[in-house]
Amino acid sequence: MSQILEAVIDGNGVLKILNGHDLPRNRKAIVTVLDESPESVAADTALLSEDVLSREWLSEEEDKAWAHLQPETSS
Repeated sequence: MSQILEAVIDGNGVLKILNGHDLPRNRKAIVTVLDESPESVAADTALLSEDVLSREWLSEEEDKAWAHLQPETSS
């Protein structure tokens, strides 16, 4: 069975499979190297979601929902 896995090439040129997959032994693999750094993908995703998440998270309803996790303040 074929699998598609996400990987990055680190600063030393070592290929690292992400998300802890247990790979079968003695198999062939095809690697496609993309023309983008891993940081740019994460940054793009963060920038694209920032506006929507800020509207969702920065609300009175969210503050109330998570209030039980805030430390008690002593007066």
